[in-house]
Amino acid sequence: MFKRKTDGMSNLKGQEMNEVQMKKILNDDDYVAVGENIEAASENATKADVEYYINQHNTAADAHAEILKKKSEFVKVTIPNGRMRGDINNDGVIDEIDLKMLEEHMNGKNRITEKNALECADVNGDTLINSGDRICIQGLISGSGKYGKYGYFSDILHNWSANENYEKENYQFTVDINVKGLTKENSAIIFVPDYSFYEVITKVECDENLLRIYVTRCPISKVECGVQIFEGDGSADVVYSGDPAWIKNIEMIIPKGRMLGDVNDDGKVDDIDAKLINDSIAGRIEITNSLALECRDADSNGSINSGDAVHAINVGRGNIKYGMQYDILENWTVNPNYETEDGQFYKDIDIRGIKEKDSVIVFVDDIRDYEILVKGEVISENKIRIYVSRCPVAEIKCSILSLNSQYDKNAIFKFVYTGKYKEVSNDFVVTVTKDENGYYNSDYSSNTIIKMAEQGMEPVLYYEGNKYILTGIFGTIVN
Repeated sequence: MFKRKTDGMSNLKGQEMNEVQMKKILNDDDYVAVGENIEAASENATKADVEYYINQHNTAADAHAEILKKKSEFVKVTIPNGRMRGDINNDGVIDEIDLKMLEEHMNGKNRITEKNALECADVNGDTLINSGDRICIQGLISGSGKYGKYGYFSDILHNWSANENYEKENYQFTVDINVKGLTKENSAIIFVPDYSFYEVITKVECDENLLRIYVTRCPISKVECGVQIFEGDGSADVVYSGDPAWIKNIEMIIPKGRMLGDVNDDGKVDDIDAKLINDSIAGRIEITNSLALECRDADSNGSINSGDAVHAINVGRGNIKYGMQYDILENWTVNPNYETEDGQFYKDIDIRGIKEKDSVIVFVDDIRDYEILVKGEVISENKIRIYVSRCPVAEIKCSILSLNSQYDKNAIFKFVYTGKYKEVSNDFVVTVTKDENGYYNSDYSSNTIIKMAEQGMEPVLYYEGNKYILTGIFGTIVN
C-alpha cells in the first residue's frame, strides 16, 4: 500500500490505494486460439485478461491473427522441380547441347525416345518437332528476339507457372508453396542448401498461407529448404546454407544503456519522466538513485529545472529525437546520422568467427527488445554493429546464426523474434474501480508492489489519457 499527494496532473485524491484492479500488458504467447475462441495459454493470463486482450483487438478472430503474425516458427518446405521446353537433356539450361540433340533427332542420326525429352524437343509447343523448334533454341542461346528468354517456355511438369511479363521483369517462372498460418504481415528467411537453385531465385514473397518463389529457371530436382518465419512486412530473404557449414549457437549479449532523461529507467523518455523531474524539484518525491538523479538533467545543460521536464515531454512526443539523449552508462554511441536514420544509437560487439561477407540472423527472446533493434551489419572480421531506436534497459541475451555469403548475392542481417516473453513487473495498463469510501482496489497490486520492492523500486500510479500507468522509480515517495 502507498499514498500519493494530490497534484495537478493526477485525478487521484490522495486516498490510500490498497487494491488496484489492473490489466497487465501481456504478450501474445500468453494466449492461444481454440477454434474461434481465445483462451489463456500461460499462468500469466487470467480469464479477465483474455477478455481484455480480445477487446483490445476488437474480435477473437483479430486477436487470433495477431497471435499468428507475431509467432516465430521454423518450417521445412519442398520446392518442386520443373522442366522447361527446350531443355532436352534436363540439365536446367537450354544450350548448344540441346540444339545438337534436336538436330540429330530431326536428321535421324540419334532419335530421342524418352517421353519428357520428346516433349521438351517440341520447343514451341505446336506438337511437331521441326525447324521451328530449332529457331526457338537458337534464339534462346543467342538471347535475341522473341525466343530470347526462358519465360516463353512452359514447364512440362506443370509445377511452375511461366511469367507472362517475363520480357519486362527479372523472373521467368513462379511457384506457390503452401505454408499454413503464413500471412502478408510475416517475413521469412529461406535457407537454400543447393547453390544451383539459390543462384536462380530472384525474389520470395509471403502471402496468405503460402510462400511465392520467383526464379529465372526451373530447378531440375526437388529442393528441401528451411524457412524461418517471423513478424514482418511480407518480404523474404534468401541465404545459401550449403558449404561452408553454418556457424551455430553463437551466444551474444547486447549491453544495456540508460538515456539521459529516462528517470524511471523504462527505456523511454516521456511525460512520466517529466512528471518525476517536476515532482523531485517541488519536493513531492525524493529520488535517491544516483543514475536517476543524473537522468533528470534531460537537456544536458548541467542544471535541473522545469526546462528538463519540457525537454522530456518533447522527446516523448517525437518533437526531439532520442539521439539527443546520450547513454549515461557509455555503452552506446549516438549515431551521428540519427536525425535522418531510424537507428539512434549503435554498439560494436566482438563475435569470434564472423566474417565480412557473412549473413547474420539474430534470434531475440523478448518482444520489447526486438522492437527497439533497428538494423545490424558486419563491419569487419569478428565484429558486428547493432543499431537501436532506444537504449535497452537490460542486457539482451541473443543467439546468432551465421552463414557464409561469399557468392554473388548480398549478405543479409536480420533480427528474428522467437516468440518468448519475459514477465513485465513495472509497466501496466490499469482499470481503476473506486468504492464508496474513495479507495482504489485490485487483485494484483500486492504481488506487483512486492516485485517492485524486490528491485528496489517504489510504485507510482499516474493518470495518462484514458488509462492509468503503474510504474516504478528508484527512490522514496514523500507522503
